[in-house]
Amino acid sequence: AAWREALPTKKNLCHREVTHNSTFEFCNGEEEDTIHVLWECQVTKVIWWEIEPCRSNLSTRFTCLADLLTGIFHCNEPNLTELFAFVAWSTW
Repeated sequence: AAWREALPTKKNLCHREVTHNSTFEFCNGEEEDTIHVLWECQVTKVIWWEIEPCRSNLSTRFTCLADLLTGIFHCNEPNLTELFAFVAWSTW
């Protein structure tokens, strides 16, 4: 579901007319989409900062989940992909 941008983010729920507010409640500023929730939110960045190989990518703006995963894959760190999946799932 995440790969197809089908997670029930507020952006997607607004598109389906389930809700009318797409603001991410943890930071009250940005639209809640997959990339914001999993990577761009300042609350989430605190978590990623603790994973040293992710630090160099924290300022990178990714356009979609596929783009984000490509960035993680290119880090060439052992087990980073699995760690990313675990942290992203836990964050969600």
